[in-house]
Amino acid sequence: MVLKPTQTVFDERKTMTIKAATHRTFKAAADHAEQNEGLVALMVGHRYLTTTEAEADRIAAAGVSFAYLFIKDGKYLTVPVN
Repeated sequence: MVLKPTQTVFDERKTMTIKAATHRTFKAAADHAEQNEGLVALMVGHRYLTTTEAEADRIAAAGVSFAYLFIKDGKYLTVPVN
């Protein structure tokens, strides 16, 4: 899978380009990450994305607030970062 750059606004004064696939729903992103080894599902702003763990680490290091997305036993879970 090729990840395409997605420009995401995370602050009124700043933007950051994130290499990720965009999904329409929480479930679609979480399912995609579950089915593709090496990918993680994130919610950045109001966007559902899948990207690599390295890209997620880069986003966190930049101070961007986001959440990891998981579905466990039918429950939708988020793990906030920053």
